[in-house]
Amino acid sequence: MAIDTMVLLADGEYSPVQALAGRMVADTNGGTTLVNRVHRFYLHNPTHRLVLFKGNWITEGHYIKRPAGEYNIWVPSAEDNHQHGTLPGMWTQADGRQWWHEGFFHQAQPMSIPPLSEDSMCLYGEAVFNIELSKPVGVFLLGGLEIATLGNGVFLQDAHPTYHAALFEELTRTLRRLHMQHQAVISWAPAAISTSELGTQSLDHSRIIVPTAIMAHWKRQPHISTFQRSFIEGTTFELQQWLLERAQAAGAELLDPPIYT
Repeated sequence: MAIDTMVLLADGEYSPVQALAGRMVADTNGGTTLVNRVHRFYLHNPTHRLVLFKGNWITEGHYIKRPAGEYNIWVPSAEDNHQHGTLPGMWTQADGRQWWHEGFFHQAQPMSIPPLSEDSMCLYGEAVFNIELSKPVGVFLLGGLEIATLGNGVFLQDAHPTYHAALFEELTRTLRRLHMQHQAVISWAPAAISTSELGTQSLDHSRIIVPTAIMAHWKRQPHISTFQRSFIEGTTFELQQWLLERAQAAGAELLDPPIYT
């Protein structure tokens, strides 16, 4: 989701996605759910784009719930690669390339993907946000749009009942080792997240951007583990330098959280 995307809270008000950590949100199961953390992902691929749905800018690969009768799915067929199918409400990628129906993913042919339209914009080196919830559900954006949250657990829970918990248990262990378990917003360098053909997501923990104060803390320690040292030297440091150079080249102030130099 783009910065300042408005998400429905449990009390009926709306809050921008980047300020949701620790808040209770209305969920797609009809209840309320706690937002554990907000995750900010920096992008480097110039083919990334945001698409507009009901006033909300979201990445083209993000899963949204399309109500029956409000959309055309791009169904491949031998006669017409742009055939419009009449299908019930279901979870689909925003650009229509893939949809989840009756426990399976269905893939559109490449030529059936809708072209870049006026209701989309390309991103390069920018950040998008997602939220980590305490249970595998979706949330509502301004305008009533239902959207999946980090992990896609809202529609994968039945097929992979232990996946959502395992994904975030592993992340929590990593953040605890780094003394980052209380950070409200976790920033990730490019290529930190990947999605499988099954819709499950993986997080590359070496892409976590460690705040200045925490980096300095680890540098002062006389004895640290190899795991912890990897976040001070090598890949993570190089990625932080990449972000710093990008910010300086654009004439911008340092990113928040600040970059260790």
